[in-house]
Amino acid sequence: MEVTYYQFCKTIAEDFRIELNQKHKTKFNQFPIKNGKRKINSFHDATIVDKQGNEYPYMISQTVRNEEKLIEFDYIYITRSKNLNQIIEETGVVLTSKSCKICEGGGWYSQGTKHFYKEISCEV
Repeated sequence: MEVTYYQFCKTIAEDFRIELNQKHKTKFNQFPIKNGKRKINSFHDATIVDKQGNEYPYMISQTVRNEEKLIEFDYIYITRSKNLNQIIEETGVVLTSKSCKICEGGGWYSQGTKHFYKEISCEV
């Protein structure tokens, strides 16, 4: 059965009982300033950490950023899923793989790889 990349990674992580998500830390000074404000391209589940180590949500609601805490913070944590290579390295799982053509739409194709694990597969 063909599944999405995320579902494929999630299935392997669950089978091997490893955490699928990991935190990425980005320092305050790595965010550019645009129009007098720090430009932060982040996800809803990001966490702002101030210089005292206190944690605050980046988003107060789905559309409202925590502007007060964005004035002076030390770094921000963003939670993202591990990629397939990280999962393979951590679990030692051996996947069966083969080359394939992936349809990009409009008659365009790219060369990809189809991975197989148990009864599921995923094109990358």
